[in-house]
Amino acid sequence: MFPRYKAIGPLISLALVVGLLGACGPKPEPPRVGEIKVELSTTIMVGESASLTTTASGTDLRFKWTAARGNISSPTAPSVLYVAPDSPGPDTVTVEVTSKGGSTIRSITFEVVPLPTRTPTPTLAVAPTETFTPTPTPTLTLTPTRVPPLT
Repeated sequence: MFPRYKAIGPLISLALVVGLLGACGPKPEPPRVGEIKVELSTTIMVGESASLTTTASGTDLRFKWTAARGNISSPTAPSVLYVAPDSPGPDTVTVEVTSKGGSTIRSITFEVVPLPTRTPTPTLAVAPTETFTPTPTPTLTLTPTRVPPLT
């Protein structure tokens, strides 16, 4: 009844089998990501900055950096500059590295400490010295004396 469709049926079946076998191939793996490295220390003062980097391997890698309270410059780059928040306390920075095989997440926690309080610089107290009270200087008063005439 439908002779031309009899030839198409086996072709459709073959295409389905090939498609299913192709989908069973090796699945891409998620990227391999190293720990986050910080330039100096994870103890940082309010408002200070630190350079953060991570190493990752894989193809078509995409980076997404986030901070719970601080700020991240260039959040899609492999290396970023982290700026601590304006208030003390812990802050977590996370990087998510994504590829065709999935994603891998790494985090690091900073302890944000307040700026050191400045102690006032002591002022030098001048010790009182003796005050000089001038003594009155005697003044010479001339009193005329009579001189007898010369004879």
